[in-house]
Amino acid sequence: GTAVEFAAYALKDENGNLTNYVKLSDIAVAINGTDARFEVGFDGSILLTTKTAYTGGSDMGTPFSGDREYKGGAQTVKVDCTDVPMTAITLTDDNGGGYNYFKLRDLGKALGFNVGYSNERGVFIESDKPYAG
Repeated sequence: GTAVEFAAYALKDENGNLTNYVKLSDIAVAINGTDARFEVGFDGSILLTTKTAYTGGSDMGTPFSGDREYKGGAQTVKVDCTDVPMTAITLTDDNGGGYNYFKLRDLGKALGFNVGYSNERGVFIESDKPYAG
């Protein structure tokens, strides 16, 4: 029920439909305190722990503006110690730093929250509803 603006990227899929990509930390901040909350960790792989409060930070911003080149494709993330394939893109800043953005629907499916779209609401996340596809 709360409006949140994300630094997100909308890329066209193979059918020409826009697909939203967001930073894990931004989603973790937005749904922290709900049943869909999750912690983000790293041990050489990205680790997501469900039903756990997020303790990291996020500025809901991005170091990028305008069109940027990206690398994309499948990326495996560990969710509660289980490998889960997701789709991600990596943007590189002018200093060579990489930033991962994940397909929002993949996150919803893996972490148990619903992602939807309507003309009235735009893209929305329902942290109190299971992923509906």
